[in-house]
Amino acid sequence: NDNLRIDLLANMSHDIRTPLTMISAYAQLIDEIAFEDPEKRKQYLDIIISEVDQLDRLLQDMMTLSQLQKSTVRQEISSFDVVDVIDRVIEGFDALAYTSGVQFNFIAQGPLMVEADLVKFRQVVTNYVSNAFKHVGDDKLVLIRAFMIDELGMIRIEVEDHGSGIAPEELDLIWDRYYKADKHFTRNKEGTGLGLAISKAICEQLDWPYGVISEENRGSTFYVELPKGRQK
Repeated sequence: NDNLRIDLLANMSHDIRTPLTMISAYAQLIDEIAFEDPEKRKQYLDIIISEVDQLDRLLQDMMTLSQLQKSTVRQEISSFDVVDVIDRVIEGFDALAYTSGVQFNFIAQGPLMVEADLVKFRQVVTNYVSNAFKHVGDDKLVLIRAFMIDELGMIRIEVEDHGSGIAPEELDLIWDRYYKADKHFTRNKEGTGLGLAISKAICEQLDWPYGVISEENRGSTFYVELPKGRQK
């Protein structure tokens, strides 16, 4: 409806304007006060680079989501081991995990072969892990499980956090663009606010069962299921 479109445009404008404002401000600081201080100069340049990267991620996610919602996704089917892919996704969070004290616990009885689109699967898992990372509980633990559902011929992947959880009336809404559980848009430098919406679009286009199980004050478990392939 019109209100949702207005909110979306406001959120997008905010998310684009914020890094641009910071880039401009720190560029001016370099010009005015940091020219004779190499350490300050490097610090401000690092901030500018970080904000440029954030802006690039936002624009890429916006383009990805727009393409997913406007056209049929072309699948690139291959056979791969989800355990190997998830291991590589976790490795991508090593630096953030080290600086924040977050631990990943990956439980799988591998290898677990599937027949699916590897690139899009990795994107869904990355978005789930990123979401869990941002909502991690006091235990600083993200649990990831991969296992076979024999009776369904599917492989299920779950990503669990022990954070604040999601209210029942908001479970269907969290997949919307920029929706926040506290109903207030807030900028998070570790993400663009579009990850779950992109995951939803991919799963629905490719007919992958997906969802979330959550309880307030206990945490959330996001899952996706893929058709299993020939097991090694």
